[in-house]
Amino acid sequence: LHLSGPKVLSRLQTVSSGQGALERFEGKTVYLREDGKVRPVRLIRASDGLVQDLKTGRYRSGVSVGQLEFSTPLEPSSGGKVRYRYALDSSKPANVSYITRALSWSPRYELSVSGADARLEAFADLRNGGETLKVDSSEIIAGQVQLNFGGGNQNLAQDMAQLESAPRAVTPSAGKTSAVQVRSGSEGQGLYTYKLSQGYTLPGASTFSLPFLNPKVKVKRVARLESYFGGEFSKGKLERVYRMNSSVLLPAGNLFVRDAERVVGGQNIPTLAAGEDIDLRLGSDPDLSYVRYAKSSSESKVKKFGKVQRTYTYTTFQVTLQLQNAKARPVYFEVLERLGGQNVTLEGDAKRTAQGLSLRETLPAKGSLERKYKVTFTEIGEPIDVVPTPKQIPDPK
Repeated sequence: LHLSGPKVLSRLQTVSSGQGALERFEGKTVYLREDGKVRPVRLIRASDGLVQDLKTGRYRSGVSVGQLEFSTPLEPSSGGKVRYRYALDSSKPANVSYITRALSWSPRYELSVSGADARLEAFADLRNGGETLKVDSSEIIAGQVQLNFGGGNQNLAQDMAQLESAPRAVTPSAGKTSAVQVRSGSEGQGLYTYKLSQGYTLPGASTFSLPFLNPKVKVKRVARLESYFGGEFSKGKLERVYRMNSSVLLPAGNLFVRDAERVVGGQNIPTLAAGEDIDLRLGSDPDLSYVRYAKSSSESKVKKFGKVQRTYTYTTFQVTLQLQNAKARPVYFEVLERLGGQNVTLEGDAKRTAQGLSLRETLPAKGSLERKYKVTFTEIGEPIDVVPTPKQIPDPK
């Protein structure tokens, strides 16, 4: 809880525990049912089921609520209360803000692809897990808010909803709820704030969705095969990937992909900067297959450098990659293999990249491709001193 405006001189916080349904009957007459008979008793203490027989005056504990009958219905338990009392240096108006998990928001995206065209719809889903809330003005904040207290970091919210000032009774006119708009926001220390244009009402246990942002996107369909380099035989299917680039920052959220009006997949996306690419990986494509053969060989050579020598071990892999396209249209594909180590050389059809090697081409419709490349790993041994061969002294005889 935070109070702003006048200066706070002191704050007193008191906590009262909630009252359970059974505690309300303490000191009152209830009815104990056992052995097919019912008799009146007084409930002394609800916590351990302590009752007093009204006829004998004797006490008995361990009575469960299922053994008792009541003259009035049991009411739901009430939660505890926290009360704050402030001493302020002036009587000028103050604003009170607080953190709650009952109110939250998250972005939701719908990507529609048709041919070479792509459209991204963004929505802000406002969720109210508490009671009905009438909001005068509000803003939504995207980003990570971490509370670094105690033994670990607590991420308050991946995306946090925040209400400005105390809520006041503002109900949109009938039929005009959709007039609420999410306005473009501002950035501050990695948090992005978006203001809502007017007040609204959030019923309890509800989700209020509003159009959010106006992104323009570029999408490229890619068939992708990514793995670590290995010297073993393998085969399988290529992965379906939609490579997306947005004109505006996109806060982290759920994204669904539709291609030709059909849902083809979805995934969670991290916060993306404007112009940043993301690969939406939506599963394997049964029409695109590969077979990879690898043959290895090894040899060692000793090289001398002045008074020292080193052993160089060369391990070479001859790789043949065969790709097959069963579709009636050409498909752009990428093959990426990660290579570890510094002493690596590459020859053949593949290209060297910072992470390893790559192949980027187009598979013909109803066709196939075969590509070959050679990868050589060089292991350099520790330097060894060269012991000079002693000179032969002629025999004087």
